[in-house]
Amino acid sequence: MRSAQEFVRVRGGMLQRALGEKNMFLGNSEKKGISGGILGVDMDDRFAQISFWLPGGQKPETLSVEAEEEDSMIPAVLCLRSDRDVWTCGREALLTAERGEGVLVDQLLSRAIQGERVEIGGEFFEATALLALFIKRSLSLPGGGRSPIRPEKADFFMFTFERVDRQTLEMVERVALLLSLPPERVSIFYEMGIDLVTLANNHALDYGTEALLDTCSTLEGAGIPYVGAGENLDRAKAMYTAEIKGRTIGFLGATRVIPTADWAASASRPGMLSTYDPGILLEEIRKGRENCDYLVVYIHWGIERNDMPEEYQRQIGKQCIDAGADLVIGSHPHVLQGIEYYNGKPIVYSLGNYVFGSSIPRTVLLNVQWEGENTSLSVIPATSGAGYTREITEEGARQEVFSYLESISFGAQVDENGAISPKTEETPQS
Repeated sequence: MRSAQEFVRVRGGMLQRALGEKNMFLGNSEKKGISGGILGVDMDDRFAQISFWLPGGQKPETLSVEAEEEDSMIPAVLCLRSDRDVWTCGREALLTAERGEGVLVDQLLSRAIQGERVEIGGEFFEATALLALFIKRSLSLPGGGRSPIRPEKADFFMFTFERVDRQTLEMVERVALLLSLPPERVSIFYEMGIDLVTLANNHALDYGTEALLDTCSTLEGAGIPYVGAGENLDRAKAMYTAEIKGRTIGFLGATRVIPTADWAASASRPGMLSTYDPGILLEEIRKGRENCDYLVVYIHWGIERNDMPEEYQRQIGKQCIDAGADLVIGSHPHVLQGIEYYNGKPIVYSLGNYVFGSSIPRTVLLNVQWEGENTSLSVIPATSGAGYTREITEEGARQEVFSYLESISFGAQVDENGAISPKTEETPQS
């Protein structure tokens, strides 16, 4: 078996253990020996070549663009599909753009080195993050036969470029961090005050079932409960309960947005609780109602950037209330959608963005207080952009958010303090 030093010499110009004119070598100094593997990226603005070596392997391997091909030159591009929030890479990205189904992002390397922010449809994305995304997506190309190594588990990253300067070095360090964010960083949830997460969404399986299961085990190891996904359907549909002041609060998670049907969990397949047919979710609500005093249902649904819910959202939301839910909260559109009271119980269709790379001028944080039979809602207006969410403090801007939220709601009103309540007959919906 070759040592790391021997390996990096095997590939010649592709992988070298030198901080020379064209090569940078980053490793995990806390690890001794090679346990996770080595990942090498040779790249310019046109193409990337990605090689890897796994412990126990006799020689390095290089990804091919397609299965059973020897073409290792991956087009260095991403494409954001216009019909859903999904990024494609390489040849698939080129084909998607050619069909007019998305927006192509090229010159990833140059843009990342310059620290650019890429604008697409009024949203801004950090070029460094896009470059890291391109590398991650490339690792799942079929020509490798398998995902060669999970980047977060790699011991070493090797990068080869046409030239290396301080800007390039700083960029590589940022990319390496994004590729190898350690699982222990889940502790940031504690710092943010997050007590529960839902994993039911249209990105949970972007990197395959192994990545989803790793996410689940990481959360479990950190003592952070989750709903909406798991190793099989039983786990994905399981309700989480919390005892608070002598009352039992139940939580369920599900999604109505998945790229393909096989993302839905089954008896033997990891995945998420799907609500394209809401029957399973409604049954879990009915059963969960018997074991909790207050039941919250999170659903990933709707159309991105549409400020009005689809008819199916309103239908499923009401079905959830009829089945026993006390509060339904939606996500996915990235923008505010309204609030509806049905049989006296609230359906919050979308809260906007909390933390995201795009610029969303109107978003809110939802405050729910439940005392016995009474549930009171209020919102804190905020603006989101470039990964940061800030409370809106200027009074005129706050009132604009409240007024807007009321204007897109159904039978709900928002007062000057952000308190939400059902509209009365004396205050008709505008």
